[in-house]
Amino acid sequence: METVVPLLITHRSKLFREALRQLLTNTRFRPVHAAPDLDQASEGYLAPGGNCVWLIGVEKYTAATNSLACRVGAIAPDVKRVVLAASQAIEDPMIAINGGVCGFLCEDISPDQLIKSLELIVDGEMVLHGHALQQARQLLTKMETPV
Repeated sequence: METVVPLLITHRSKLFREALRQLLTNTRFRPVHAAPDLDQASEGYLAPGGNCVWLIGVEKYTAATNSLACRVGAIAPDVKRVVLAASQAIEDPMIAINGGVCGFLCEDISPDQLIKSLELIVDGEMVLHGHALQQARQLLTKMETPV
């Protein structure tokens, strides 16, 4: 029997949060809290040693989002932080990974891909959605190219 994994959802859209909640109903992921941002109510789920996933829905991964992800990682290192971005700059996935994020996904991911990605992340893998992986590869190529 699969272990139930608590899931925190932060996303600006109430409709999107509810759609994610319904999508995950028949999976091992149980949304325990959904809010437009990481509020005080949801911080109670981030206790050290807690095995949960925090799905961070953002328009774009910003320095403020990265700071919050790092802070959560310091408070509760076992929380798997996963970004679900509407858009991204080429360096966003690398910044997120350096901030301790386990997954960087794009909002255009299919429901099946999202669930498979969450499964891999819970199993200890790092996941970059196709677009994020391509952009990370481009950034690494730029860094390796001699000037």
